[in-house]
Order: sequence, then C-alpha cells, then structure tokens
Amino acid sequence: MKQGTNAAIMRKRNEKTILSLINARPVSRAEIAKLTGLTRAAVTIIIDELISKGYILEEPTMQATVGRQPVMLSFNGKDIYSVGINIMRNTFCVGISDLNGNVLLEESYPILPPKGFFGVIREIIENQIAKTGIDREKIYGIGVVSPGPVDAKAQKILNPPNFNVWHNVSVADEMKKLGYEVFLANVSNASALAEMYFGPAKGINNFMTILVDEGIGSGIVLNNQLFGGISELGHTSICYDGVLCECGNRGCLEKYAAIPMILKGTGFHSWKEVIDSDNTALIEKEAEYLSTAITSANNLFDLDMVILSGDLRYHPAKINALISAFVNRRRLQNKALQICAGQVTSKSLIASSVIVHEFFS
Repeated sequence: MKQGTNAAIMRKRNEKTILSLINARPVSRAEIAKLTGLTRAAVTIIIDELISKGYILEEPTMQATVGRQPVMLSFNGKDIYSVGINIMRNTFCVGISDLNGNVLLEESYPILPPKGFFGVIREIIENQIAKTGIDREKIYGIGVVSPGPVDAKAQKILNPPNFNVWHNVSVADEMKKLGYEVFLANVSNASALAEMYFGPAKGINNFMTILVDEGIGSGIVLNNQLFGGISELGHTSICYDGVLCECGNRGCLEKYAAIPMILKGTGFHSWKEVIDSDNTALIEKEAEYLSTAITSANNLFDLDMVILSGDLRYHPAKINALISAFVNRRRLQNKALQICAGQVTSKSLIASSVIVHEFFS
C-alpha cells in the first residue's frame, strides 16, 4: 500500500515538473526526457495523459531542416480555470481567470463580516460561472487571499492588523461547499506568485515583491520556490529606537513608509497626489525608507529583483530610480539589483495565482 502511495506521489511530481517545463517554453518529448532524467517511455505515458486532459497541445515545428520535424508541446492554460477571491479591509474582489492569466470576469463589492460573507461568495461564483459560460468541470480550484498573517495549511485567517472582525476565520469549510479545492494565502505571497507567472519575475530565480499601501507586505521567491516562512519586511526595523509598533518592535518600516504614515501631516490624501505634484522631498523620503530595508533583505537573500506593488505602481519611474541608486551603491554583491514595478493589477488574478502555483508546483 505504501509503495503504491509513494509511486502515485512520484508520478504527480513528475507530471508537475513536466507541466512547469512546458509552461516555460515549448519543448519536445526528447528534450523533456533529457531535462528530467525520465525514460522516454515514462515521458510518453505522462504526456499522453496530459494531452487527454486537455492540459497540453502538440504542434509540429517549422524548422528548415531535412528529416522528421520534432513535435513541440505547449501549455493549454486557456481551457483550465481558477476562481480568485481577494479579501481586503474595505472591499473584496471575485473573478474567474484561465491559467494563462486572462481574466474572464472580475467584480468588486464592499467588504462583509464573515457571518454573511461566504453565502454571498457562493452566489457570486455561481453567477460568474453562468455569465462566462465556462465548463465548471474545468475549474481547477479556488484561491483565497487576505492580509496576513494567515495559516495556509489550516486555511485560517489569523490576526491581520486593523481587521479584527476577520480574526481566526476558517476559509476551507465554507468554500469547499462549492465542490472545489480551496487554497488560502497571504496576499503578499500571492502577489509574488502573480509576478512570477504573469509579471516581470517570470524566469527570475530570486526576487522579492513589496506591497505598499495602508501597510507593507512582502513575498519572497528563492530558487523558484515561494519562501514558506514568515516574510514581514514591513516589520523590519529601520530605526532601533524609533516609533513603537503594534508588533512590539520599534522603528518598523511600516510605521514610516506605509502610505498613511508617509502622508501624515503633509496635506496629501494619496500617493497619487504626491506623484502628480512631483513632490521630490516626499518621494525621496519614501525611497530612502524602503531602500534601507531592501538593502538588508538583499544582503540576506542575494536577490536578483525587487518588485514594488500596491500604491507605488502609479508612475513608478522616479521612485524606482531613486531606490535602485540607493540600494546598488550599498550592495555587497557584484551584480546589480533590479528594481521594477509590478505588472499584475487584477485583484482576482493575484488570488488565482495561488491556484496557478498549486497546478505547477
């Protein structure tokens, strides 16, 4: 029994490895066997099953060579779907996407307390399935994200700051009534996955996303794997005797560089207003705060890229250049650290990226 179970687990791993290779670029069966170390026979069995499921397509190459042309395999994500639910402090967003990152439908609503939330969510999802006309059998799963911290394994939202009504809320039991697998993630980790599959981090081995809005969240990918531990750049101290934070630490980045903090006492009501007015002093201050924390993270993890998301995605050229100059003057590594803006703007696609990652990993 145990041998059968182990064989099934190994087969599933091989299947996901092959799917990841094909998702990165079209490849042939022979190349897959070479890259994975699997036998040609084993590769053929897995490929044939993936084709029967509609996950991959076969396409002949157009190479100008004599002899038999290799058949290339490509990922068919347009026929596999995910539902994404992004729970925020003031609103929530629900949408259906395909696994290529195309959003078919997305809707936002004012946030509700947990007691009435899940019944409404189930109704919204049923309506969206009807509106899009997709085959519900082709929905791979439901991704749910919220402010952290969350317990992804237990599928429970723990105790996000300024979100008391949602503390210790279990997601799995309610959402599984729809009949699909459900996966919960911290929104910052999900943002990292979204940029890895659909943004500038595609093909980047080591990077960090920083989500800057009413707070500061972070997600880290190392060696193409999402870092599973606590990743709270917002609670990295940039001033050892600074402002006392709710977490008990002093000088946390979030107490200085979160948008409400950087705007405090300035007369500005949003980061957009700061950028539109080209307030250099305030932009430089935000860049300096963030750069101090980013430098520490880079020295720890040897990152290739840092992606700034949230409010800082608005006309980011100036602050990105400032942060890049600051960090790269102080780096220990020989290579330069890339600073860029996040490209995934869809709230529901960020949530659906949890399902995309589950599909491939």
